[in-house]
Amino acid sequence: MLVLVVDDEPTLRTVCQRLFSAMGHLCESAADVAGVIEQVKSHKFDLIICDYRLGHETAKDVIAALQEVAPEQIANIVLSSGDSSGPEVANLAEEHGLDIISKPFGRVELEELVTTKSS
Repeated sequence: MLVLVVDDEPTLRTVCQRLFSAMGHLCESAADVAGVIEQVKSHKFDLIICDYRLGHETAKDVIAALQEVAPEQIANIVLSSGDSSGPEVANLAEEHGLDIISKPFGRVELEELVTTKSS
């Protein structure tokens, strides 16, 4: 499985890359919308874990950009947030039919996510 982790926290991106690698998956990362666009131009991801808040941007901005360059990738997004029950996150997830993973998450939650997305 090829995974993209989108988060503005470098440590979280590194930890996720190590966890996915240990599970036998390839993992790329991006910190912002520009990084996501760069990645999707050269890869087709099976799973995109996207933090809702990305500094001055949000997952809503990521989705808007993907609608322009790779709309088929939107269905592979799982939103991540420390406030997963917040209305902004819930509304965006509902609008696009996306799953949500609550922060903090660990290996068990990522394994479950991979299993769900693989089936």
